[in-house]
Amino acid sequence: TLHSAPGTAARPKMPSRNIEIGVSTPTVADLKKHLALATDQWQANFCVVPLAHPRYWRDHRRPRAEQFTRSDLVLDSNAWCRLVVGKLSPWIRLDSADEALRKQSEAAFKQEVAWAAHLNVPAVMLPPVGSDAVNYAHCVNQALLSAPHIQFWVRVPITHPPQSTAEAAGGDEDGSSGTGAWASWNRLRCLCEHAPNLGVSLELGADLPDDEAELERWLGEPLRAVVTPAVAYLTNKRGYPTLSRRHQAALARLLQHKPRLLVSGRADAHSEGLGAHVQYLRYLVSQRLAPSQQERYEAPYYDFLQAPLQPLQDNLESQTYETFEKDPVKYERYERAVYLYLCQRHQPGGEPAVVMVVGAGRGPLVAATLRASAASGRRGRAFAGE
Repeated sequence: TLHSAPGTAARPKMPSRNIEIGVSTPTVADLKKHLALATDQWQANFCVVPLAHPRYWRDHRRPRAEQFTRSDLVLDSNAWCRLVVGKLSPWIRLDSADEALRKQSEAAFKQEVAWAAHLNVPAVMLPPVGSDAVNYAHCVNQALLSAPHIQFWVRVPITHPPQSTAEAAGGDEDGSSGTGAWASWNRLRCLCEHAPNLGVSLELGADLPDDEAELERWLGEPLRAVVTPAVAYLTNKRGYPTLSRRHQAALARLLQHKPRLLVSGRADAHSEGLGAHVQYLRYLVSQRLAPSQQERYEAPYYDFLQAPLQPLQDNLESQTYETFEKDPVKYERYERAVYLYLCQRHQPGGEPAVVMVVGAGRGPLVAATLRASAASGRRGRAFAGE
């Protein structure tokens, strides 16, 4: 039960429609029917669809010349750019030791990215990145430059088992834990020179990291989507999917960045399909408190470097000063510092303390000084220099 602080009004809940929720199934036989099922019956906002038809397998030993996917006329342009997120073929191995498979993977990667750009889909889901993925980064960087209008989401399991004996011995450094997954992502991000259209699609599997700091690490990343596999859900007494309390807490923290949510799994994961999982996620989103006025004001400034202002050189507008004054921490700390100074250096009833506020602006620091003087019971005189 949520309680509001005494003397304050209860904050409203967050509308569930503020977060987009999508579905991803292993295969899509009929795209039109699948979109109708997902959006109408399951109430999803978008679908993750393989860019290449699942029946087309590029075997480097037997090259095939026929078409590799469905026609772009299956959907209109509005549906492609609103309802579809592309997904690369799972067999692509850009860093394979087999030279023939690697070259075939490079060709398939370029072909599928070019097809995604032609369809004008908003995003493309990339396969997980390994601990040594130099060629992977090379191909992704080329795609980022050739299709800057597309967002590329790298699927990163928050925890995953080692892929080899060497990785098992290496532990965190080689990708057997959340730390290794982050290290692989960070290396890819650096090799791609922090491209703005490269983001993370974080997968919350059945197991979460034991260390909460691993989850906090991802709060500072460009989080584009959070994937919850159907196998990670539990079943409640009524037979509907639900997440564990730990998964719910992790998801609530990640929702601060307003990522898209994605349910992945088979269409028959539940008697109602993936729609039961979508409705459960909408319920979780609706339980979040709506942002406060302060949080709404700060939201446009998150994750952006701010150009330093020159108040001694330029005459700042009143709106700029108002922006400064909406930083609560700054003035609370100043007021606390003045209060401690008055309590430690001056006695009640003694000579009044003199406080000089240099660069007073519209006066919030002067007001903080006067409040500190009243709270400490010491007399004070405030001088404002501007």
